[in-house]
Amino acid sequence: MLSSLALCALSLPFAAAEPRAGEPVDLAEFGTPIADGGIGVEWTGPREVSSAAIAGIDDERAPRLRVEWWGSVWPQNGTGGWMR
Repeated sequence: MLSSLALCALSLPFAAAEPRAGEPVDLAEFGTPIADGGIGVEWTGPREVSSAAIAGIDDERAPRLRVEWWGSVWPQNGTGGWMR
């Protein structure tokens, strides 16, 4: 089974109580874990992400991981719904 990371936004795994502009922040704590048995987080609103880091994955599973970025396409753009 291919493991996947459904990623809408995930930054570096460093959490700060009061992050300053430009500092990495762990956005996972502001999302909801996905429920399909995969490894991932979903958010109800958009997030701006410049990098992603995944920790705690063993060497056997790591080669089978993939990062997915899903974004909404709004009706004013000519289509509606979710696109990959």
